[in-house]
Amino acid sequence: MGVWADRGGAHTPATPEAPAIAMAVDGKTLRGSKKPGAPGTHLFSVLAHRLGLTLTQQAVAAKTNEIKEVETVLRQIVLAGRVVTMDALLTQRQGAQTMVNAGGD
Repeated sequence: MGVWADRGGAHTPATPEAPAIAMAVDGKTLRGSKKPGAPGTHLFSVLAHRLGLTLTQQAVAAKTNEIKEVETVLRQIVLAGRVVTMDALLTQRQGAQTMVNAGGD
């Protein structure tokens, strides 16, 4: 998380539904962004569950996929002591190692 969001997460009490600071990594193509002859705009985001905030967001190039952007977004957030969820497609060895090396789960 960024410093500002990290401070907010520290002061947001845990609940039985969200006992740890958890983040979700996911990508979506923006509705209405596809134009004739051009692909839609695809964004890859990290969201904080309890805070309800987008912590970071990265555009995914038309000629690639989300797997190549996992490392980019993980390097932009604080992972120590955090739980990160993502689609099975994104659970590649390199991304998992980045999370573990930074102290995340």
